[in-house]
Amino acid sequence: MSMPSDFSPPVTDLSKDGFPLVGGRVDYIGGRAVAALVFRRHGHVINLFIWPAVSSMQAANVLDGYNMAL
Repeated sequence: MSMPSDFSPPVTDLSKDGFPLVGGRVDYIGGRAVAALVFRRHGHVINLFIWPAVSSMQAANVLDGYNMAL
């Protein structure tokens, strides 16, 4: 499986807020290629996974303003 060639994940500079970007990679979740951005905060590693919606009508689970895939 591959990520669509026209997909570029949005990356915001969060270093001023204490979350420096330390890397990125392509990973697989549920057999689907996703972009993984890696941040660090107080010695903790935070992985942020991003992928394009299958369709614009795809339902999202939202918790406290964050979209979640369950």
